[in-house]
Amino acid sequence: FRSLATIPPHAHKTGRKTGKSRIVYLCPAAVTLLRALPRFDADPEAKDFNPHVIVGERKGAALVQLQDVWERLRKAVTDRAKHEAKEAKKKTAPAVAIEDVTIHDLRRTFASVAADLGHPELIIKALLGHQSLGSVTDVYTRLSVDPIRAAVNEVGGTIAGWLGLSRA
Repeated sequence: FRSLATIPPHAHKTGRKTGKSRIVYLCPAAVTLLRALPRFDADPEAKDFNPHVIVGERKGAALVQLQDVWERLRKAVTDRAKHEAKEAKKKTAPAVAIEDVTIHDLRRTFASVAADLGHPELIIKALLGHQSLGSVTDVYTRLSVDPIRAAVNEVGGTIAGWLGLSRA
């Protein structure tokens, strides 16, 4: 992937609001999953290279209507979980049924795992891209990249382990 720091602020949803670019740190498992996604114009040397992490159906465009994709994915995963439960003659679907999980629930889960692993609020705030916790110390406190990257890797590795994915 091209460095997210090179993407102009207006290219990120938050950038349109704040006028600032935002670096999004990803754990190795997330990078592996994103690299496995199909690329329509994957050659970075190509004239019409698409710089978006998740490309859209139109050439040079980012994916739009993520909610539509999420609903299809959620239905497919839930249907498979119910089918596997039925095949196993269980009365209830296994825990992977996600019919009522929202995209925002995934953010909350990430933050909750970070908190459960003992990461302080300041780190969790940075992980989520929040600007303020409403604290005076926010004005004086700045984080280096290292603890944020370490937290992303630890949280991502924990979640990858739950999903049976490689942590690297």
